[in-house]
This record gives sequence, structure tokens and C-alpha cells, in this order.
Amino acid sequence: MIVISDTSILSNFIQIGCLPLLEDIFKTVIIPQAVYDELLALKKLPIQHIIQSNQHWINVKSVKVINNWNLDKGETEAITLALNLKAQYLLIDELQGRNVAKTLGLNVTGTLGILLKAKQKGNIQLVKPLIDHLKNQAGFWIDDSLYQLVLKQAGE
Repeated sequence: MIVISDTSILSNFIQIGCLPLLEDIFKTVIIPQAVYDELLALKKLPIQHIIQSNQHWINVKSVKVINNWNLDKGETEAITLALNLKAQYLLIDELQGRNVAKTLGLNVTGTLGILLKAKQKGNIQLVKPLIDHLKNQAGFWIDDSLYQLVLKQAGE
């Protein structure tokens, strides 16, 4: 399975100490160079160490971009790489990037969708504490109605 990730997914899971969930669910995640660079710019996270210690399942690839769709560089490269590699999933949270990816025929999922998958697969028991941790520790914004919907889908 080919899975491409944008920056926010990795930074969210790193900040709540759940990065291994991505490996458990997807086995391998590919990130474009711009996403790696954006992660490095988040000085509060020890990204080089994290990526190096997880390089058996997180792979960094370069990609040539033709269209930027008015998105940031990481989103643009992630979408381009997903298209080039015919990825099964593009992991992306930002609404504009998700909308562009969907119009291009990509299958997208975000942080909340991954948490739901993790619960379905038995990798985690509860979604709620992780969403709360995302909100409180990682500054993850979620609308109250979406929060309730996700909890309902999780059976919590």
C-alpha cells in the first residue's frame, strides 16, 4: 500500500506520542522533501531524531511540482507525490488541500480518520482521550459537532 503524508498528520501524532500508530495502520508512509523540511522547521520537535529512528517505515522522496494549486509547499508536494505514485491514501488535514486532492481523485484521510481506523483495528481502545490530547497539547482545532460525530462513530 502506498501512503503519502502531509506535515500536520505527522506533527500531530508526534506531539501526542502516537507516531507508531501510523506504522501499525499503514506499514510504510512516504513524505515529500517539503514535508520533511516543514517538520524540521517545527523546532519544538526533535524531528531529525524521530525520522531517523523511524526510517524503516517513513521514507522521504523528492518530487518535481508542476502545479501548486495555491497550497503551501508541503501540501503541494504531498498531492503531487500521491498522484505520481498512485497512492492508496493521502494523509492530510487542511481543508483546502483535502478538497484539491479529492477533486484530483485521491483518497484522503486525516488525523481523526486515522484514529477511527486505529480503534477499528484494535490498536487503541478509546479515541476521545487522544482527541482531547490533540486539542490540549497539539493545538488541534475541531468543531464541537465534528467532535461529537467522531465520538459517535467510535462508539464512545
